[in-house]
Amino acid sequence: SSGINAEYGESSGGIVFTIGETEPYTKDTPWMGVFGISIWKSCKTPRLAIQANNSPGNCWSFFGDHGTLTVQLSAQVFPEFFTLDHIPLELAPGKNASSAPKHFRVLGLDYGNAPKGHVLGNYEFTKFPIETFAVQQNPYEKYFRFIKIEVLSNYGNKDYTCLYRFRVHGKPHDIDTYNG
Repeated sequence: SSGINAEYGESSGGIVFTIGETEPYTKDTPWMGVFGISIWKSCKTPRLAIQANNSPGNCWSFFGDHGTLTVQLSAQVFPEFFTLDHIPLELAPGKNASSAPKHFRVLGLDYGNAPKGHVLGNYEFTKFPIETFAVQQNPYEKYFRFIKIEVLSNYGNKDYTCLYRFRVHGKPHDIDTYNG
């Protein structure tokens, strides 16, 4: 066993709560149509960032190198680890990681639209395609229902960043021991 507890993504009932002010990247997105008439642009939703399919191009991309994603977990969780996934570099366009997140911060939120969060750690993604990070701080030993990832930079792509998968691992709140 790796010692990493359960994951709280979409497969266990987690949902994307908000992307805040982040602007999805749709430049190379194909137009969808009916009877040969283009009607709308298909958009890769932020849900892709909490799903298990990491095939090339199956990511949530956003403009530039800064973006946020807040996930509503399926339960109150004491966060212990976070995992970030990208595609193997040999499958990436140009065989490089230019669109991969580089520096990011993870916060626990008291509620979904909380203006401030509890910083759980600041990280650098360097081990492709998957890297797991331990929570660096949680001074009040808090459980959270909402976890926010703030991507602060990428590996040089000026147009967009691709978030393939973000996972939260931890322990669910034990309601039997809670007297609040």
